[in-house]
Amino acid sequence: MGEGGSVLDFARAGAAVAATPATSEKARLLGAYFRTLGDDDLRRAAVFMSGRAFGPSKRRTLGLGWAVTSKVVESISGRDPDELQAIFRKHSDIGDWAGEALEGRTTAEDVTLAEFEETLEAVRTARGAAKAKPLEKFLRRLHPQAAKHKDREREMACLDTCLEKLTHENRTVIKQYMAHRGREKIRTRREMAARLGTGMNALRIRVFRIQNTLRECIRNCVSNTDKQ
Repeated sequence: MGEGGSVLDFARAGAAVAATPATSEKARLLGAYFRTLGDDDLRRAAVFMSGRAFGPSKRRTLGLGWAVTSKVVESISGRDPDELQAIFRKHSDIGDWAGEALEGRTTAEDVTLAEFEETLEAVRTARGAAKAKPLEKFLRRLHPQAAKHKDREREMACLDTCLEKLTHENRTVIKQYMAHRGREKIRTRREMAARLGTGMNALRIRVFRIQNTLRECIRNCVSNTDKQ
Protein backbone atom coordinates (compact mmCIF):
# COMPACT_ATOMS: atom_id res chain seq x y z
CA MET A 1 0.00 0.00 0.00
CA GLY A 2 1.16 3.49 -0.77
CA GLU A 3 1.14 6.40 1.63
CA GLY A 4 0.55 10.11 1.27
CA GLY A 5 -1.83 9.93 -1.70
CA SER A 6 -1.73 13.14 -3.70
CA VAL A 7 -4.66 15.33 -4.65
CA LEU A 8 -3.40 15.35 -8.25
CA ASP A 9 -3.50 11.55 -8.49
CA PHE A 10 -6.97 11.66 -6.96
CA ALA A 11 -8.11 14.25 -9.52
CA ARG A 12 -6.73 12.21 -12.40
CA ALA A 13 -8.49 9.10 -11.15
CA GLY A 14 -11.72 11.06 -10.78
CA ALA A 15 -11.41 12.42 -14.33
CA ALA A 16 -10.86 8.90 -15.70
CA VAL A 17 -13.93 7.60 -13.85
CA ALA A 18 -16.06 10.51 -15.07
CA ALA A 19 -14.94 9.94 -18.67
CA THR A 20 -16.50 6.48 -18.95
CA PRO A 21 -20.26 5.78 -18.80
CA ALA A 22 -19.81 2.05 -18.10
CA THR A 23 -20.39 1.12 -14.46
CA SER A 24 -18.04 -1.87 -14.66
CA GLU A 25 -15.23 0.29 -16.02
CA LYS A 26 -15.82 2.92 -13.35
CA ALA A 27 -15.54 0.18 -10.72
CA ARG A 28 -12.34 -1.16 -12.27
CA LEU A 29 -10.72 2.28 -12.37
CA LEU A 30 -11.74 3.08 -8.80
CA GLY A 31 -10.50 -0.30 -7.58
CA ALA A 32 -7.13 0.19 -9.27
CA TYR A 33 -6.77 3.64 -7.73
CA PHE A 34 -7.94 2.64 -4.26
CA ARG A 35 -5.42 -0.21 -4.16
CA THR A 36 -2.57 2.34 -4.35
CA LEU A 37 -3.64 4.01 -1.10
CA GLY A 38 -2.95 3.42 2.56
CA ASP A 39 -5.88 3.00 4.95
CA ASP A 40 -6.24 6.66 5.94
CA ASP A 41 -6.01 7.95 2.37
CA LEU A 42 -8.43 5.24 1.22
CA ARG A 43 -10.99 6.58 3.68
CA ARG A 44 -10.40 10.13 2.50
CA ALA A 45 -10.55 9.24 -1.18
CA ALA A 46 -13.76 7.24 -0.77
CA VAL A 47 -15.48 10.23 0.82
CA PHE A 48 -14.17 12.72 -1.73
CA MET A 49 -15.07 10.48 -4.67
CA SER A 50 -18.67 10.44 -3.45
CA GLY A 51 -18.79 14.19 -4.01
CA ARG A 52 -18.74 15.00 -0.30
CA ALA A 53 -16.30 17.06 1.72
CA PHE A 54 -17.10 15.03 4.86
CA GLY A 55 -18.43 11.56 5.54
CA PRO A 56 -22.23 11.42 5.97
CA SER A 57 -21.88 10.23 9.57
CA LYS A 58 -20.21 13.53 10.53
CA ARG A 59 -23.25 15.58 9.50
CA ARG A 60 -21.08 18.54 8.49
CA THR A 61 -21.45 21.02 5.64
CA LEU A 62 -18.65 23.00 4.04
CA GLY A 63 -20.63 26.20 3.61
CA LEU A 64 -18.46 27.29 0.69
CA GLY A 65 -20.13 28.80 -2.33
CA TRP A 66 -19.55 30.75 -5.50
CA ALA A 67 -18.96 34.17 -3.92
CA VAL A 68 -15.93 33.10 -1.86
CA THR A 69 -14.57 30.68 -4.48
CA SER A 70 -14.72 33.21 -7.31
CA LYS A 71 -12.98 35.91 -5.24
CA VAL A 72 -10.17 33.50 -4.32
CA VAL A 73 -9.68 32.39 -7.93
CA GLU A 74 -9.64 36.02 -9.04
CA SER A 75 -7.01 36.85 -6.40
CA ILE A 76 -4.72 33.95 -7.30
CA SER A 77 -5.11 34.20 -11.06
CA GLY A 78 -4.59 37.96 -11.27
CA ARG A 79 -7.21 38.02 -14.02
CA ASP A 80 -9.81 40.75 -14.19
CA PRO A 81 -13.53 39.92 -13.74
CA ASP A 82 -14.32 40.29 -17.45
CA GLU A 83 -11.64 37.76 -18.41
CA LEU A 84 -12.83 35.32 -15.76
CA GLN A 85 -16.41 35.73 -16.95
CA ALA A 86 -15.33 34.97 -20.52
CA ILE A 87 -13.58 31.79 -19.34
CA PHE A 88 -16.68 30.71 -17.43
CA ARG A 89 -18.93 31.28 -20.44
CA LYS A 90 -16.62 29.08 -22.50
CA HIS A 91 -16.90 26.16 -20.09
CA SER A 92 -20.11 26.68 -18.05
CA ASP A 93 -18.44 24.38 -15.53
CA ILE A 94 -16.89 25.59 -12.27
CA GLY A 95 -14.14 22.98 -12.27
CA ASP A 96 -13.01 23.65 -15.85
CA TRP A 97 -13.29 27.38 -15.22
CA ALA A 98 -11.04 27.18 -12.15
CA GLY A 99 -8.58 24.92 -13.96
CA GLU A 100 -8.08 27.30 -16.87
CA ALA A 101 -8.14 30.44 -14.72
CA LEU A 102 -5.40 29.05 -12.46
CA GLU A 103 -3.23 27.54 -15.20
CA GLY A 104 0.35 28.73 -14.61
CA ARG A 105 -0.71 30.77 -11.58
CA THR A 106 -0.05 28.22 -8.78
CA THR A 107 3.08 26.50 -7.50
CA ALA A 108 1.64 23.09 -8.52
CA GLU A 109 2.99 21.23 -5.47
CA ASP A 110 2.36 17.57 -4.67
CA VAL A 111 -0.36 18.31 -2.12
CA THR A 112 -1.63 15.31 -0.14
CA LEU A 113 -5.17 14.14 0.59
CA ALA A 114 -4.42 14.67 4.29
CA GLU A 115 -3.66 18.33 3.62
CA PHE A 116 -6.84 18.63 1.57
CA GLU A 117 -8.84 17.18 4.47
CA GLU A 118 -7.23 19.66 6.87
CA THR A 119 -8.07 22.55 4.55
CA LEU A 120 -11.70 21.47 4.24
CA GLU A 121 -12.01 21.41 8.03
CA ALA A 122 -10.41 24.88 8.25
CA VAL A 123 -12.86 26.21 5.66
CA ARG A 124 -15.80 24.60 7.48
CA THR A 125 -14.97 26.15 10.83
CA ALA A 126 -14.31 29.62 9.39
CA ARG A 127 -17.20 32.04 9.06
CA GLY A 128 -18.27 34.12 6.08
CA ALA A 129 -15.45 35.86 4.20
CA ALA A 130 -12.90 34.26 6.54
CA LYS A 131 -13.34 31.01 4.58
CA ALA A 132 -11.29 32.59 1.80
CA LYS A 133 -8.00 32.51 3.75
CA PRO A 134 -7.54 28.72 4.12
CA LEU A 135 -8.98 28.14 0.64
CA GLU A 136 -6.56 30.60 -0.99
CA LYS A 137 -3.58 29.22 0.93
CA PHE A 138 -4.41 25.73 -0.35
CA LEU A 139 -5.25 26.66 -3.94
CA ARG A 140 -2.03 28.62 -4.37
CA ARG A 141 -0.16 25.33 -3.93
CA LEU A 142 -2.52 23.16 -5.98
CA HIS A 143 -2.03 21.88 -9.52
CA PRO A 144 -4.76 23.40 -11.76
CA GLN A 145 -5.91 19.93 -12.81
CA ALA A 146 -6.52 19.09 -9.16
CA ALA A 147 -8.38 22.38 -8.69
CA LYS A 148 -10.89 21.22 -11.28
CA HIS A 149 -11.91 18.27 -9.16
CA LYS A 150 -12.06 20.29 -5.93
CA ASP A 151 -14.86 22.41 -7.35
CA ARG A 152 -16.56 19.42 -8.97
CA GLU A 153 -17.07 17.79 -5.59
CA ARG A 154 -19.64 20.41 -4.69
CA GLU A 155 -21.18 20.21 -8.15
CA MET A 156 -21.58 16.43 -7.92
CA ALA A 157 -23.25 16.71 -4.54
CA CYS A 158 -25.61 19.33 -5.99
CA LEU A 159 -26.23 17.16 -9.07
CA ASP A 160 -27.60 14.38 -6.87
CA THR A 161 -29.90 16.88 -5.16
CA CYS A 162 -31.07 18.36 -8.46
CA LEU A 163 -31.70 14.97 -10.08
CA GLU A 164 -34.04 14.14 -7.22
CA LYS A 165 -36.01 17.31 -7.96
CA LEU A 166 -36.82 16.12 -11.49
CA THR A 167 -39.94 14.11 -12.20
CA HIS A 168 -39.33 10.36 -12.17
CA GLU A 169 -39.81 10.23 -15.94
CA ASN A 170 -37.39 13.08 -16.69
CA ARG A 171 -34.82 11.62 -14.31
CA THR A 172 -35.05 8.27 -16.11
CA VAL A 173 -34.83 9.96 -19.52
CA ILE A 174 -31.67 11.95 -18.74
CA LYS A 175 -29.91 9.00 -17.09
CA GLN A 176 -30.66 6.62 -19.96
CA TYR A 177 -29.86 9.21 -22.62
CA MET A 178 -26.39 9.84 -21.18
CA ALA A 179 -25.61 6.23 -20.26
CA HIS A 180 -23.90 4.93 -23.39
CA ARG A 181 -21.46 5.78 -26.17
CA GLY A 182 -20.87 4.78 -29.77
CA ARG A 183 -23.29 2.36 -31.42
CA GLU A 184 -24.86 1.42 -28.12
CA LYS A 185 -25.71 5.09 -27.53
CA ILE A 186 -27.49 5.38 -30.89
CA ARG A 187 -29.43 2.14 -30.37
CA THR A 188 -30.46 3.09 -26.83
CA ARG A 189 -31.66 6.55 -27.86
CA ARG A 190 -33.71 5.14 -30.74
CA GLU A 191 -35.33 2.68 -28.35
CA MET A 192 -36.05 5.52 -25.94
CA ALA A 193 -37.72 7.60 -28.64
CA ALA A 194 -39.86 4.63 -29.72
CA ARG A 195 -40.86 3.85 -26.14
CA LEU A 196 -41.80 7.49 -25.50
CA GLY A 197 -43.70 7.69 -28.80
CA THR A 198 -41.62 10.59 -30.11
CA GLY A 199 -39.02 11.33 -32.77
CA MET A 200 -35.27 11.60 -32.24
CA ASN A 201 -35.29 15.37 -32.71
CA ALA A 202 -38.06 15.80 -30.16
CA LEU A 203 -36.12 13.59 -27.74
CA ARG A 204 -32.99 15.74 -28.18
CA ILE A 205 -35.02 18.89 -27.46
CA ARG A 206 -36.48 17.31 -24.33
CA VAL A 207 -33.04 16.29 -23.08
CA PHE A 208 -31.68 19.77 -23.84
CA ARG A 209 -34.41 21.29 -21.67
CA ILE A 210 -33.76 18.83 -18.85
CA GLN A 211 -30.04 19.63 -19.01
CA ASN A 212 -30.76 23.36 -18.81
CA THR A 213 -32.98 22.76 -15.77
CA LEU A 214 -30.20 20.77 -14.10
CA ARG A 215 -27.54 23.40 -14.89
CA GLU A 216 -29.65 26.18 -13.37
CA CYS A 217 -30.45 24.06 -10.32
CA ILE A 218 -26.78 23.14 -9.79
CA ARG A 219 -25.69 26.77 -10.19
CA ASN A 220 -28.23 27.87 -7.57
CA CYS A 221 -27.32 24.98 -5.28
CA VAL A 222 -23.59 25.79 -5.38
CA SER A 223 -24.29 29.49 -4.84
CA ASN A 224 -26.63 28.83 -1.94
CA THR A 225 -23.97 26.96 0.04
CA ASP A 226 -22.60 30.42 0.85
CA LYS A 227 -25.67 30.88 3.06
CA GLN A 228 -25.33 27.61 4.95
